[in-house]
Amino acid sequence: MTEYQHYQFISDEPLSDGQLAEIRALTTRARLTRHSFVNTYGWVDFKGDPEALVSSHYDGHLYFANWNTRRVILRWPAAELPLDTAQAYCTADSALSWESGTSVLITLESDPGRRRR
Repeated sequence: MTEYQHYQFISDEPLSDGQLAEIRALTTRARLTRHSFVNTYGWVDFKGDPEALVSSHYDGHLYFANWNTRRVILRWPAAELPLDTAQAYCTADSALSWESGTSVLITLESDPGRRRR
């Protein structure tokens, strides 16, 4: 059976030349623009860390795989969405929030084969 994994990232602000080079070093096949990254993998995994990329480069991430894993990661300025407010709504295994620098990130995930921390 062939694996299928889809990775997509988006940024409101354009990525710099240096940031684009960092992303390109992780994958040579992705459709990469200053505002987005899209790639599908069939036999290998993406070498990057989606949580780290949203924390440092992007505002949002979408992932899905043919074994029914689905993930969305969103980043907000902490001044607009305080961590304690996000954590009040992230109470189940499928929702996680944390702070990174001046941002709050929320991950929503559906993975029938794995339990979250």
